[in-house]
Amino acid sequence: MQRVVFFFLHMLRLPRVVPCRRFSASKVSLAGHNKWSKIKRKKGVNDASKSATISRAQRDILVAVRTGGSTDPEKNLTLAVTLRRLKELDVPKDNIERTLARASRGKDKGGDAITYEALAFGSVGVIMCVLYDLASGRR
Repeated sequence: MQRVVFFFLHMLRLPRVVPCRRFSASKVSLAGHNKWSKIKRKKGVNDASKSATISRAQRDILVAVRTGGSTDPEKNLTLAVTLRRLKELDVPKDNIERTLARASRGKDKGGDAITYEALAFGSVGVIMCVLYDLASGRR
């Protein structure tokens, strides 16, 4: 009997009653995939790479000043080449100036650049340039 009634109602093609949408004042919670979380991930990766570039730049400037003996790029060829390379990497000018001021004060006494030459497997020559801090024994 139930099938017959359903079949009969289907044949009549009556309009379906659609429940109306309820309005709510509560905040819709997304499952952690909103715009800010995507921006946050990209920004975190970008900030980490910038930080690594700037710290590497500071080390390079300090080594160049120590090896060349001057904070003036016209008198120190190594420093001039380093500064040119850092400008291509878009290192902020403020960071470069602060590092040059710190190097001129002689704040960081320890540390030298050491070059090692070695033979690897299959008689392949390897040259390693290492920044060595004699005061703390770190490489």
